[in-house]
Amino acid sequence: MTDQIIDTPPAQSSPSWALRVGLLVGASLFALVLCELGLRATGFKFLLYPEGVKFGYPDPEVLNDYFKPHERLLWVKPDYGERLEAARAQPPHLVLTGCSCTDWGEFGKVVAAQVERTPGAAPLHYSNLACAGWSSFQGLQQMKTDVVAIGPKVVTIYFGWNDHWLGFGVDDAAAARLTSSPLLLKLQQLRLAQLVSKYMVDHQADDAGRVGAQSRPMRVSLDDFRSNIEAMVAIAREHDIIPVLMTAPTTHTVGKEPTYLTERWIEDLSDLVPLHQRYVSVVREIAEAQDVVLCDLATTFEQLPQERRAQFMRVDGIHFTPPGATFVGRELFRCLNENQLLPAAEEG
Repeated sequence: MTDQIIDTPPAQSSPSWALRVGLLVGASLFALVLCELGLRATGFKFLLYPEGVKFGYPDPEVLNDYFKPHERLLWVKPDYGERLEAARAQPPHLVLTGCSCTDWGEFGKVVAAQVERTPGAAPLHYSNLACAGWSSFQGLQQMKTDVVAIGPKVVTIYFGWNDHWLGFGVDDAAAARLTSSPLLLKLQQLRLAQLVSKYMVDHQADDAGRVGAQSRPMRVSLDDFRSNIEAMVAIAREHDIIPVLMTAPTTHTVGKEPTYLTERWIEDLSDLVPLHQRYVSVVREIAEAQDVVLCDLATTFEQLPQERRAQFMRVDGIHFTPPGATFVGRELFRCLNENQLLPAAEEG
């Protein structure tokens, strides 16, 4: 009897577990890349910080790449780290903090020149750490870490304008939570992450019952502005730094508000003047209640003749002209001198 040999096809082996996972991951990554490219192709972008800045009204100069994102401060100027290192290496007597009014005002130079001509005073070493577009939220984060690490004798605090502008979909504190680590900051460069941020912003607006322009809250509410300024004062004093509060002057008048502000900054233009005055009043109230040195520029400017105010402030009613910066520098020098806050000769 002959043995019969029956050929049977070999059993087909199924893909391994690792291969299936790899294929799934690869397909998912491919889909994400397609989505990212699609969002970029359609021009979608949702940033929580400004890419550039417009300076000068009514014919603004656009400065692109003026900022870079930052995990604690939302954004900074590209040379911010270098300025911090220089200030730590040689601690200044005076640190100037604030928004573009201080960043671009350059009145620190005027103060230093005035100090140089003052008998019994040492040369003034100062550092301007202000940044255009900053609110008191960013000022507080800066005070907590960077300013106290430098350890100046005096710090000026000049905020108020950006606080009452409309936010980037959420207020500054919420925006900071979305960029609160180096990883989250890197992710925000992806359009997919920006899409998620937009969803979170829109969802928060829906929960608050806001629609249209109302879905964009102010960057810092009046109550939070008060808390931020009070906290900056307290932190400075805890580290033996003398805080000097400054109010923000303006040439805005009811019925003649700059119309460009309605494009991005405020819902109801008629509310501009009283809204700004409410924030200025908070600074005055804190200075009086906590016995803080106050350089009340807003009051000083209000007492000037209209033609001099117009000479000292740009057409936007917010920033200083070169003569205005000189005037502010002299006012700040007077304030520091009257309160014995100039560097004494023995410090030099």
